[in-house]
Amino acid sequence: MGFEFKIRLSKLDPDQAGQVLRAAPFFSDYDPAHELFNFRNQGNQASEWPALWAKIESDGIYLCHNGDREIFLSVVDYIRKNGNEETQDFCIDEL
Repeated sequence: MGFEFKIRLSKLDPDQAGQVLRAAPFFSDYDPAHELFNFRNQGNQASEWPALWAKIESDGIYLCHNGDREIFLSVVDYIRKNGNEETQDFCIDEL
């Protein structure tokens, strides 16, 4: 199991959040069966486990990373900078 976090947002537009996640660095693919946005290091595209995955939930964005801190920080920073006004100043909790 990885390191789990939640970006808590008071208002969340799932479509806009999905667009931001798809444009974030290291985005690899989307798993519709589990509603997961997968992120992989470019040198590790064939790995079964993504370096990070994200899921849009009603109160924010759930993130789980498997030890690749660079990818985790890059994606969180991208969400903060490229989302709407709610993502500019968000709370992130370790689960």
